[in-house]
Amino acid sequence: MRPRRSRVGVLAAVLCVGVLAGCAAPGGSGGAPTSGASSTESATRSAESGAAIENPKDLGAVSNACTLLTGRQLGELGMNAEPTYREEAMLGIRPCDWSGDRFAFTIIPDTKSGGIDELYATDNHGRGYERTEVADYPAAWVRRTDLTCRAKVGVSADASVDVHFTSYREPERSQPCESASEIAAMVLKNIPAA
Repeated sequence: MRPRRSRVGVLAAVLCVGVLAGCAAPGGSGGAPTSGASSTESATRSAESGAAIENPKDLGAVSNACTLLTGRQLGELGMNAEPTYREEAMLGIRPCDWSGDRFAFTIIPDTKSGGIDELYATDNHGRGYERTEVADYPAAWVRRTDLTCRAKVGVSADASVDVHFTSYREPERSQPCESASEIAAMVLKNIPAA
């Protein structure tokens, strides 16, 4: 059996090499962005996940989650029900529910949980998730079942939008995560730029 100290030494050496390699990217100077983005541009990047948000959104400018989908978008989804605006603010801004005959969904603007990077860093607190993208924004599918899915989409370094989707066994909406992502992509169009 090897002494524990040599394992720790090897691990420390590997970590140091990884850190040094990350700081000296080809064509860049130690630690500076090499993507061509200046420090004054509004792109944000997470040190934890590496998820870039090239065009951050100002979720704080949204006061009513029910305004995050237009009537036209709801028609495209086949949603004919009126929204229900919840009284309690769950994660910073009060959520909005739609419940139709074939499916239901909730939009939850999240300005309190630390954004998508918090989910990536904590592995959804041990519950797991699947990384994806929605309209070029970093996202994750969580709480996935045959009938439900939550798409969490990072809109800035510290904010995200959650879309909880539930299918009532609707054949056209048999993939709840794809449906949640479709709705989230529509929502993104209605959040002002940061």
